[in-house]
Amino acid sequence: NMHMGDFSMKGADLRAQGLNRTGNILVPNVNYCVFEDWIMPHLNQMLKEQNELGTNWTPSKMLHRLGERINNEDSMLYWAAKNNIPVFCPPLTDGSIGDMFF
Repeated sequence: NMHMGDFSMKGADLRAQGLNRTGNILVPNVNYCVFEDWIMPHLNQMLKEQNELGTNWTPSKMLHRLGERINNEDSMLYWAAKNNIPVFCPPLTDGSIGDMFF
């Protein structure tokens, strides 16, 4: 359940209400928890490959890997990966994924 918010809403106030803001969309914390539980093993594997194999993870490579792993035909990333179509998202780490890196 996401709701329309406002870009100027303060993150601290929202977190106190169990919400996060993605742009002007309010997202319940539980949604972030489900996403984090899904993505963290994939990010950990990418880090392992970076450290052990020297893999250079660009945003497009990361999105391709996630598309390969998502296993959901409703996902744009699923179809982009399946058809080897690159997805460009330079600010990939400017949001919840970036927060998970730290």
